[in-house]
Amino acid sequence: MCGIGGIVTARTAGLDPAWLGAIEAAMRHRGPDGVGFLGWRREEPDRLAAGPLEACAGAAIGLTHRRLAIIDPSAAGAQPMVSPCGRHAIVFNGEVYNFVELRQRLEKLGHRFRGHSDTEVVLAALIEWGPEAALSQFTGMFALAWLDLDRQRLVLARDPFGIKPLYLARWNGHLAFASELPSLLALPGLSRQPDRGMISDYLVHGRTDRGRRTFFAGLERFPPAIGLKSIWQAKPRTSRPHISRSRRRPGLICPLTRPPPICAICSSTPSPYICAATSRSGSPCRAGLIPRPS
Repeated sequence: MCGIGGIVTARTAGLDPAWLGAIEAAMRHRGPDGVGFLGWRREEPDRLAAGPLEACAGAAIGLTHRRLAIIDPSAAGAQPMVSPCGRHAIVFNGEVYNFVELRQRLEKLGHRFRGHSDTEVVLAALIEWGPEAALSQFTGMFALAWLDLDRQRLVLARDPFGIKPLYLARWNGHLAFASELPSLLALPGLSRQPDRGMISDYLVHGRTDRGRRTFFAGLERFPPAIGLKSIWQAKPRTSRPHISRSRRRPGLICPLTRPPPICAICSSTPSPYICAATSRSGSPCRAGLIPRPS
């Protein structure tokens, strides 16, 4: 098992790296083979800074990963993993069993891989096909966060059966996610108010699965299948319109003036996955499938 975590903040000063460090430290047991951090700043909208924890100081979005190296123990499988173009990053926990077949298809489409990990294939699939089409082709168990600068979004996803855990917390105007509750409880100022109804249900009926709810009122599970719910939405942009950038042919990229928006979208019947996305216009997402790019 690996561990993933991250923070999104609208605070002008950005996030305190100690927050991301607290998330990582609390899940250190999940990955003894490596640790990584990555940050995105408003002042450098086209750059992803990967490196030590200090690299995330002042970032609007920070990602962290604890690694348990299995498929590809080399440095090529280290996370957070950044795409060759430098505009996409991923933290991934789990395994996609059919990654070899997906890799062969992606190689025919022109993708080249540096290592042999399934994470690299997952990242390439998300870039090539988009989140909904890619997720529908994954066979396995996983939880992931994908930062996509081209379409200005942060995507969260879990396998359809929810085998790999992922939790959310909102506190003091920030959004955090992690593989384990203790990582979120380590954040300073986060309420530990118990969910008494959840505790009562456990004591009376022995139930621990109550949808999004956990034993803490301020923490929730990121569920494997629900309806649409907006998690965080950026204000509509007033700068020049976004022109998508192809992997093969560069285009104009609209600078991000705020952290990429996060919304939760799922299609419970044809595709029971949860992911986060937004329309390029920046307007609130409508229930249904992820909009097709024009």
